[in-house]
Amino acid sequence: MGSSSLIYAQKKGTEATNTQSNEVKKTNLTLEKIENIVIEENVSETPNIEPEIINTTPPDTIQSEEQVQTYLKGYEFTFVGGDDYYLPRNGTKAGPVNDHICDAIVLDLDSTCLSLQQTNDHSDKDFFGGCIPNGVTSIFYEFTVADDMDMFSITMDNFLEPYGVQLYFMLLTGPCTSPTILSVDCTYTPYNVGESYTHNFYNLTPGTTYYIMIGTQPGEGNWINGFDMCFEDNIAPPLITGPEQDCYGAIPVCDSVYNQENSYTGIGDIDDLIDGTTCLEGGESNSVWYVFTPQTSGDCAFEIDTEMDYDWALYDLDDIGGCANIPGATPVLCNYSGTNGITGTTLHVNATIPRSEAHDGNPLMSGIPVTAGNSYALLINNYTADANGYSLIFDVTA
Repeated sequence: MGSSSLIYAQKKGTEATNTQSNEVKKTNLTLEKIENIVIEENVSETPNIEPEIINTTPPDTIQSEEQVQTYLKGYEFTFVGGDDYYLPRNGTKAGPVNDHICDAIVLDLDSTCLSLQQTNDHSDKDFFGGCIPNGVTSIFYEFTVADDMDMFSITMDNFLEPYGVQLYFMLLTGPCTSPTILSVDCTYTPYNVGESYTHNFYNLTPGTTYYIMIGTQPGEGNWINGFDMCFEDNIAPPLITGPEQDCYGAIPVCDSVYNQENSYTGIGDIDDLIDGTTCLEGGESNSVWYVFTPQTSGDCAFEIDTEMDYDWALYDLDDIGGCANIPGATPVLCNYSGTNGITGTTLHVNATIPRSEAHDGNPLMSGIPVTAGNSYALLINNYTADANGYSLIFDVTA
């Protein structure tokens, strides 16, 4: 983005101050049971295979030292056959050795890297849900978090071909015969030769064994022919809380660049959103509020510079009558894209409001004209519970 031609001032008539805390005030949080989850596994192309019915139900809660609420994007999960999971047996395999979750490659953290991994047309189609569609070809890895760690990172590079392919990650735990899905994430492989991609899993429980499913979109030309992978467990940077997690305590943005060193957990003291009023299907989650007041009218754009999945909603506070009316208001712009990386708006403005992007939409959308003296509130949701922070970059032309 270019340099900003407007100066941003503190929101009018509020006591909003930058009082963000560097402490983690909420520990031992509980991940609420995610209703209507289906864990499904495709029957392979071998015909007449009856599904195996495993009588097990998901736990009501999942405990973690620093667990946060997570919502799954995309395709709605539904139970199949009441409280039973249907896990069809795989048919004849002719794929990678780690084609099935129970054949997952155990990652030796002392070795740190593996070469020439692949997901290809011979991989079976496995679990799906959230932003992961039915029919994904996938492979599996297994790892156990060290006693003093709570984060796991995978770096993929040396992709043979093709580039810019849809890439899916699913984190599971429990026995391989009846696993529980903890999270799903969807992104793309690098578009250029020599680039790498790093994916982080946060809020892990020390000593717990997890499974990672890595998948690609089905269809010729969509599978990854080969890649190298390095991995490590670590201690995640602290997630923070503070009064800025509610609209009334929003951080005033006075410069064109605001660096957020630590990400947030929880939703503050007030759940500002009502289900159905925004594009954010899970509501407010690991959120923080910012407020800015342009001093001249013009076209406004902003970017959230990150490598993970952040969502956002932008409100014109003067138009809706202030923070008190946010629960019943529709944001002028809203973005729930499931794509990792930079999200926000561009200076190719569109005065039509309200506008929004769903889970399968574009992370970047056209900006809007802004009015001098009006105050705008920006809600940012940390969907993936990322702990590495981000930069908030504004650009306004008069």
